[in-house]
Amino acid sequence: MKRLIMILVGVAFFLALGALGAAIFAQETEPEPAREKYADWDEQLCELGYRLFANSSINVIYGVNLTKEQAQKLRKLAKEVEAKGIKKPETSGDFAPEVNKVRKTFMEIQETLFEKKEVTKELEAKLVEARKLESDILRRGLTAPVWGQKYGSCRRCHAEPRITDGKITYDTTAKKWKAMGRKVNSPAVKKEMGVAHLGAVLRDMKGFRFMGEMGEKVAKILTDNHKEVVGKFSCCLIPPKSLSDPVRVGQADLAEWQVEMLEKARKCPDGWWPAAKKRTLDALQKGALIADPGMTEKKMKEERKRVGDILEKARSLSDVDFEMEKENLAAQIKVAMPETPEHLRNFNSAFFLLMPGAVKVYDKLIEHLDKQKSLDEGDEKEEK
Repeated sequence: MKRLIMILVGVAFFLALGALGAAIFAQETEPEPAREKYADWDEQLCELGYRLFANSSINVIYGVNLTKEQAQKLRKLAKEVEAKGIKKPETSGDFAPEVNKVRKTFMEIQETLFEKKEVTKELEAKLVEARKLESDILRRGLTAPVWGQKYGSCRRCHAEPRITDGKITYDTTAKKWKAMGRKVNSPAVKKEMGVAHLGAVLRDMKGFRFMGEMGEKVAKILTDNHKEVVGKFSCCLIPPKSLSDPVRVGQADLAEWQVEMLEKARKCPDGWWPAAKKRTLDALQKGALIADPGMTEKKMKEERKRVGDILEKARSLSDVDFEMEKENLAAQIKVAMPETPEHLRNFNSAFFLLMPGAVKVYDKLIEHLDKQKSLDEGDEKEEK
């Protein structure tokens, strides 16, 4: 009996040992849970750039009052752009959650614009938050141009982040990290920035040259007023109230909040003014960084001083003089942005009017113009 017990104990021991070994082996060989494969950082940034350009393209196509004939001719050119292989950027993996949040908001705006629906206050507020997030992601990752990266690639100036638990972080202690500093003001860096941003769509120098050729054809279709407007157009995600302002198309020239800001500045007691002025300029700076994440500290200081001087002037005027000057002063309360050089305006027109995806926009516009014509003809018959 004693021997039988020892045999049973031995068998149990070997069975337990075998089970333990099997468990260890299974643990060692069991595949790790699949991790998300994020797209190349250049690809993610190009996607955001494309969405910004695409929304802007819809705004300008719908906003400059093209005739049906013009729309048809521009559609034909947009088809040529597609045939040339200039298309929406492609991605090889998932988007980082923060990038995807911005991207989805841009896409929601894009769909709203395409369908000619009103951008609600709620959606506009959502867009502001998305732009804040985008601005934060881009500014935290800005570096001086990194040698070794391809000229015109995003990663020349946008460091590749770590994406951990969906959060984007940057290792600013890395040897390759360099503050952007003064280099951003150099002509060479400015030129490369332009190439890199437009390269999100045009991809290579062949694309740039072809779009330049299209610019000459587009110019023959547009009126002089169109050329003035579209040639100076710059990105805007939400349609402006008017595209007739040739100085800063895509941005409202004067808004009620600008006048209200001046009026509040005048009413502020002298003792409270220094703090109130700082808060006002801080708020404007925040908005400026959302519009232009790459703005340098030097440029921002210059703009703060310029706008601060406008506020001080408004406070110094008599009531009569202020009423006469307030609209002129209010129109200046916006961060100065670079204007498109004259020799690039045909290219600029072609870029925004022939953007990948523009064919669908022209189809929608032509359909809308046909419906409008039918309604107008119906009204004329009723009047007779």
